[in-house]
Amino acid sequence: MEHHLTEKESLDLIARTIEQTRSRVEQKAALPMLVFGYVSVITSLLIWILITRTADYRYHFLWCGIPVVGWALFLILRKGRTQAVQMPQSHMSRLIARYWLLLSGVFILLMGVAFLQKGFDNSFLFILLVGLGVATTGLIVDYKPYVVCGILGVVLSVVLPWLPGNTYLLGLAVLFAVVMIIPGHVMHRALQKNKTNHA
Repeated sequence: MEHHLTEKESLDLIARTIEQTRSRVEQKAALPMLVFGYVSVITSLLIWILITRTADYRYHFLWCGIPVVGWALFLILRKGRTQAVQMPQSHMSRLIARYWLLLSGVFILLMGVAFLQKGFDNSFLFILLVGLGVATTGLIVDYKPYVVCGILGVVLSVVLPWLPGNTYLLGLAVLFAVVMIIPGHVMHRALQKNKTNHA
């Protein structure tokens, strides 16, 4: 016989699912946000230095190094950490992972367009996509630092095309820090505080 949930049971189930997803995001998301955030900032600054000194557009190919270096560092750093008890993956966790996978595909497509069309400055779209991803993740799991920093990145991304010369690369570095590094550190600190309180 099929059991129908009461309104209270449904709300409790939804609240538990959100809390489980939030806990999973807290345990798993701080490290990639920090690793990819720092790699993105360093890459932005390196490209700015090289293009400013040489005026060689081909240094933009260094953007392709972000996923390579980022994943290598992430896997090395993750291996050194002890794994917590594995929680079952919720539908929301899978949804968040698929959403980031979609954004990554769009990001790669935009990189291709940027390389093929030298005059197409799409750097603001990179930070726009990352900001949308961070804000959406924050909205799904009800984590305010992600929401605030993600929306801030989306809003400020429209400033990049108006920055003179190559200074948009400096603006990009600052926005990567705002959108990824700051909420990554906030989440890491909150996770460390939770571990200390439960110890």
